[in-house]
Amino acid sequence: MNEPELMILDEPTKGFDPVNRRLLMDIVEEHSKRGATVILVTHQMEEVERLCDRVILLKDGRRRLYGTVEAIRESYGVSVIDLEFSGALPARPKHFSASATGRRTAELAIGEGATPQDILAELVAHKGLEIQKFELRRSSLDDIFVGIYNEQPVAKEQA
Repeated sequence: MNEPELMILDEPTKGFDPVNRRLLMDIVEEHSKRGATVILVTHQMEEVERLCDRVILLKDGRRRLYGTVEAIRESYGVSVIDLEFSGALPARPKHFSASATGRRTAELAIGEGATPQDILAELVAHKGLEIQKFELRRSSLDDIFVGIYNEQPVAKEQA
């Protein structure tokens, strides 16, 4: 590949195995770092998070999101806590709601007005619960993408 100033890539890794997908993304990233403008059309949000400065998300032919990855995550994402534990979670938690993601894992939604520190203190105080992992995580672009696409279609304006 030469040193292009502009690269337009439409689903460049579709059908690639993980090794070749990573190799291609490394090459594209190198070109981007050297100053090439890269326009990437993809449904692979991890590629977007890795390579893109700005993101536009289209749904029903209309722009639904536009901005930097961080700005979109800040505006449309939520913070959750990934928890690995043994024992039992509190039956009526004060600062969070929990959804089980596995036998000993849960995703905790932070309650209104609560902080991660409030939740950690509540969990530590609960007898018989041992915490192996407590990690604050913001929504990924993939989470946001799925949320936008699961919304009802935008009605077309009548002429």
